[in-house]
Amino acid sequence: MTSNGLSLTQWEDILSLDEDVVNAVFQYSEMNIRRVPTHVIVRLMEELKGLLVERTGGRFYWYHRQLVETAQSMYAPSLKRQES
Repeated sequence: MTSNGLSLTQWEDILSLDEDVVNAVFQYSEMNIRRVPTHVIVRLMEELKGLLVERTGGRFYWYHRQLVETAQSMYAPSLKRQES
């Protein structure tokens, strides 16, 4: 996540890129949809209440610095490999 946070649409975009997430969302559906619906993102945000904070412009940030650091340590190395 950038220092600008992520909007609901950006959450939707990012989660829709992950096949495991999309398959889990549509595990009981016979439809061939490849995008996580907005209502699922809204429910996710509700479950993450207390871990995320909404700021200016409807962007969501991690509430605790430790969450940011953990996400960066887990995902930043793989992002750097993909950029190469």
